[in-house]
Amino acid sequence: MGLFHLISLRILRALSELEFEYRRNNTDTRFRRKYLRALGVEFESPISIGVDFYLRDKGHLRVGRNCSFGSFTRIWNYADIEIGNDFLSAGGLTINCGGHDVETLQPTGGPIRIGDRVWAGLNVTILGGVVIGDDVVIGAGSVVTKSLPPMAVYGGVPAKKLRELDRSRCTTLWGGWGPIKMPASALAEPVALVESRLQAGDFSGALQEAKAKLEAHPSDVRLHLLRARAAVQLGQIEEFETALARALEIEPEYPPAHRLLGDLLLANGQPQVAIGHLGLVLRHAPDDIELRLKYASCLADCGQRAQAIAAFEDVLQRDPGNQTATEKLQPLRRTV
Repeated sequence: MGLFHLISLRILRALSELEFEYRRNNTDTRFRRKYLRALGVEFESPISIGVDFYLRDKGHLRVGRNCSFGSFTRIWNYADIEIGNDFLSAGGLTINCGGHDVETLQPTGGPIRIGDRVWAGLNVTILGGVVIGDDVVIGAGSVVTKSLPPMAVYGGVPAKKLRELDRSRCTTLWGGWGPIKMPASALAEPVALVESRLQAGDFSGALQEAKAKLEAHPSDVRLHLLRARAAVQLGQIEEFETALARALEIEPEYPPAHRLLGDLLLANGQPQVAIGHLGLVLRHAPDDIELRLKYASCLADCGQRAQAIAAFEDVLQRDPGNQTATEKLQPLRRTV
């Protein structure tokens, strides 16, 4: 970087910060936009940045429309960073594509992709190699080390899912540049399209539809699972394994993925392996009688009679007239 260019950047930065202090209502962002262009940032207007904005390298940063960055934002763009529309961050945001392996100290990291309508709270840190889905909220002080699926609230060090985010009734959201218009449910439509093809028996169409939607929503765990369901119906085992592995990588305890895997293991005569997956699902769906029956039967098939009896009795406590549990419980009691 030449001396003249460096001096020009410093002047633009100073003018940008003066502009921010003078016009806090974002009515004029002329110098801020010029400063970002001089840094090689690709962006769509309108855009707002607070004071003391730092970008490590020129370029490698693309920002969508209607985005607002709080003061003291730090971006180490050693790799490409892509930020979607309507991004909103409080002060102290750090985005760092770099890192080091703890054993070898070799440089690691990778590109970062952030979806639409993401809100990052005060002093959030986002590390390299992650994908953050649409409609994600990240709590203050959190450190994002892994990809975050859409429509959820995350927090902590490292950031973990705190709860689902339901924006299905939202027609607009508050935004730094005025109301943000959004569909009734930002991700329900692509999921519904794939599910409708599956229900109609169009497994090939469902698989292609899921792949197409995943290009726009790569961290949507539901789409990965639908892709896996379509693939297994088509006998495409490698495709199924890839899709299911990706779903569990995004959300390791995603109940529908473990249920699908448990059912397939049972169908292939592997109840010993299926038990763990079905047990995990039960923790999330304790009132699912059909699942409890399947789990109890799995225990019986593995020779775990005492546990199977307890599981069937639990079914009868929840559903006293359940004929299946009654019939399977009688021979087990005689053999104990």
